[in-house]
Amino acid sequence: MCWGTRDLLKAIAANPDFAQNEVRQAAVWGLGKAGLKTYDDLLPYIADAEENMALHAIAGFDENTPQNVIDDLVGMLMGGDTRISPAASETLRIISTQNVLTSLMQAYDAHADRRGWILATLGRMSPDLVRAKLQGHEALALLEPMLLCAPGSNWLSSEQMTTDISFLLKQNIS
Repeated sequence: MCWGTRDLLKAIAANPDFAQNEVRQAAVWGLGKAGLKTYDDLLPYIADAEENMALHAIAGFDENTPQNVIDDLVGMLMGGDTRISPAASETLRIISTQNVLTSLMQAYDAHADRRGWILATLGRMSPDLVRAKLQGHEALALLEPMLLCAPGSNWLSSEQMTTDISFLLKQNIS
């Protein structure tokens, strides 16, 4: 059997002998944006039971993620699983392209009964991007309160301010 790089990385990522091992996380990282860019290979790992594995898979996506993978993520988002839906939402937020917005809005329009995670995802994306894409759509009014708190929308929503506030809240003088 002749193993290519992709086959080797997929085998390591799926191998239970590497559970709780950074080698497994590195294999997933190598399948994503930092390596082969085979984004569909990351999908099984975004909600992995090992949190570090899931985080590496989620962070392996970027704006180059192809449409078929975005569509799979939107399907996972709407599935309602308590682990998979949040992971798909975070992944779509990270990708944050026009294709993501289009797919989310198509799902919103087609599935009135499953809009919660769609709105939650859109509400954490760039307010400027969302407002431009959804101008005139009914969903924009629902999203406005969330967009006020989205990352980068106000002086307290930056990563630095969030980190600083978290640090201060952990301080205990007693």
